[in-house]
Amino acid sequence: MTIPSSGFDADVSALDAHRQHLGAVMDQLGDALRVALETSLPAAAFGPFGAPLAAAITPTAEVAQTAFEDAVASVGAAQEGMALTVRDYDETERVNAVRLRTAREAE
Repeated sequence: MTIPSSGFDADVSALDAHRQHLGAVMDQLGDALRVALETSLPAAAFGPFGAPLAAAITPTAEVAQTAFEDAVASVGAAQEGMALTVRDYDETERVNAVRLRTAREAE
């Protein structure tokens, strides 16, 4: 879409490709999150003398899980925003095309 007054070009296909890439990233992050939520470190993983180490790792794993949850939500929101942007540009382009066609027919 071209807006002559500002010299702005929007490549809707590139925006849609970006939206699709965001979806793939979100899927990968979601897979990682599911695995992280299904995984735990048993207290006896390092034997009786390593129990404090397992206990120390657990909070770090919980923070990582939260980070993945936040990343999935953030990328999902970005993908949704990109989908809305693509839809809006498509609609604007459609409306402009109708107006131009109508103006040409009126001449």
